[in-house]
Amino acid sequence: MKTPLVTILALLVHMAGPLGALAQGSLTPPGAPAPMMKTPQQIEPRTPISSVPYIITNSGSYYLTTNLTGASGHGIVISNSDVTVDLRGFVLRGGAGNGIMVPVLCSNVWIRNGTVRDWALSGVSNSIAAARGVENVSSLNNGRDGISIGTGADVRECVVISSGARGIIAGPDSPVESCSVSDSTTGSSISVGARSQVLNCVVSQNPGTDGIFTGTGCRVVGCISSANSRGIFLGNDCLVESCVVEGNSSIGIRTFNNNIVRNCLVRNNGNDGIFAVSHNLLVGNLCHGNGTNATTGGAGIHMVAGGGSGTHIEGNSVHNNSWGIRVDTTNNIIIRNTASLNDTNYFIVTGNKVGVIIASPFSGAISGSTGGVGVGTTDPWANLSF
Repeated sequence: MKTPLVTILALLVHMAGPLGALAQGSLTPPGAPAPMMKTPQQIEPRTPISSVPYIITNSGSYYLTTNLTGASGHGIVISNSDVTVDLRGFVLRGGAGNGIMVPVLCSNVWIRNGTVRDWALSGVSNSIAAARGVENVSSLNNGRDGISIGTGADVRECVVISSGARGIIAGPDSPVESCSVSDSTTGSSISVGARSQVLNCVVSQNPGTDGIFTGTGCRVVGCISSANSRGIFLGNDCLVESCVVEGNSSIGIRTFNNNIVRNCLVRNNGNDGIFAVSHNLLVGNLCHGNGTNATTGGAGIHMVAGGGSGTHIEGNSVHNNSWGIRVDTTNNIIIRNTASLNDTNYFIVTGNKVGVIIASPFSGAISGSTGGVGVGTTDPWANLSF
């Protein structure tokens, strides 16, 4: 049986209740529309820099709005602590002074993300500031230092080309990481103070300067130092590891006292590959083709006469040098090294502890799983020539 339409409509009205219950309230807006989102200034308060010279006297975050060119004086001067300058990929081009300068004692100053070039003085002159540093900055063709920072500061992922003086100079307790320096004129391409680190840097084509120069208690790891004057020049109590040091006009790695040099490739340097004084540990290095200077020659590893003693020379491979291992001082230990095709494989003065030196015999042809005549000794401390 069909339900009449009138009955259905009556039922729906009954379920909805009184007509007054369907009211939606006032349709009048409570007030004028207001912003629903925060402004960029509210999210990250920053101050634009749209012309130079510019002096920063208040703490805060600053940024370049475009490429800027200086004339007289400095570009940006930072005179307060707790400041970040973001170049935002723009170029701060030179005038008569420093590109970015910190002239008073400050702390927590960061400079990031751009290029500072063609200044008469330094690109970044921040040696008075303590802590923080410079990140992702290119310093090009500046008249003095490329980047100069103070104590406890970082230099990360920076490029320095054609500085009139030093490339990167950092005070004590400072890490310099993933940077490259080329065409510096005087001083050192990368110079760090005591207890600092130089990690994964490339220093090349600085013919008048040392590649990497350290104070006391530093680490140099995973670096390339090529075509400089001296490749790496160490203070005391330092570690050099897994570096490539090649084609420098003078010494490859210059150590003083109580240093560790291990697992480095040191090749084709003008004088000695590794030049050591006293109480060093020289382990697992490959020193090849050093002594390219026809006048002086050079050893793969050289312990200097009148220097010190107590150095441990073990497990190195020295090939095609003027001397393989040359020890001109006493009371050192020389074990488990291999030498071949040097003008003189071993030159060691009396008064040292030397594993027996064996001229290893040649084996006949080998095809399969057996053969060979051994290296001429079963002594695990023997030094080999071949």
